[in-house]
Amino acid sequence: MAHLVPNPPPRDYHVPRLTHFTVASRLGVATVLAWGLPADATDAQYAVGPSTSDGMAYWTESSIANGPYPNLKKFTVKGLSKNDQIALFIKGGTPNEPKWVRFSEFVKIDAISSDHWAERQRLGRLDSYKGNSYIQFYPFGSLQRQTPLSEDAWQAGVIEALDKMSKVIVGGGLLALIDKPVIIYPWIPSHKNANSAVRFTAQDWTGDNPGESADEVIFHELAHVVENRQTPYVDLQGFKFSETDFLSVNATNVYSCLRGRGLRKDHRDINDNYLPEKYFKAPKLHYDDFKANYVIAKANSINLYSILARNSKLWNPFIFS
Repeated sequence: MAHLVPNPPPRDYHVPRLTHFTVASRLGVATVLAWGLPADATDAQYAVGPSTSDGMAYWTESSIANGPYPNLKKFTVKGLSKNDQIALFIKGGTPNEPKWVRFSEFVKIDAISSDHWAERQRLGRLDSYKGNSYIQFYPFGSLQRQTPLSEDAWQAGVIEALDKMSKVIVGGGLLALIDKPVIIYPWIPSHKNANSAVRFTAQDWTGDNPGESADEVIFHELAHVVENRQTPYVDLQGFKFSETDFLSVNATNVYSCLRGRGLRKDHRDINDNYLPEKYFKAPKLHYDDFKANYVIAKANSINLYSILARNSKLWNPFIFS
């Protein structure tokens, strides 16, 4: 079995000994070696990152290069945090459903020397959002991005998106539902995404497609935060919702319509993913055709569902339940 090796490597690097280490680089980017990979190993086949319940964490990013010796590969890993358990992963699954499969033992990240925010978090001193003090900011990692952002610029971008969202009645209503701590971290990988952990970088989102302005993306992720999702959503009418994203997509559509923007069809990440005209013109038809999911959404988050139903007379299928 392959294993991770410290950088620089010990003489007996072929023996697995590394169980933990501290990331000491100025920006918090880790460099770790791997033994036991083929000479032609590439980023498409192998990666290093933290483990999740369904594979490897997609909010970190690694790149591979040749190591100091022919039988060692060097991985540069961005987006790590203190206490992460990292491992080597190999691409598995099927062409239609690829999956990263763990390929080595775990190695713990004891600390990241340049991350002073970890101590601020321990002391309860993270900056809070003025519109809801449960929302806090953890800027570390913004300088690791392919297009680096200062920590101040990253945080200002998030605040601007939250402020814009709060000025629309359903956005302000969603913010008011957050009643437990939510920490927002930078989204670091070079591919554009966000998640409900919450990892988000406002500067990534310029509204090129429906639902892809920064305020829409943070609305979408915070909708996940307040949703007590117990029942998965189903794909209907050829629409894809990834089991998790019916309410988040269509709650954001209500918000987007109030902003005068285009509406998103489903949860697929494709260009021009607009809601078909027949559903845009007839929100009741959308409710009828997707009623099974609206019923699930109401059960999963009655409070958000009620805010949506009460506060828009534009595109709003939520009023029909």
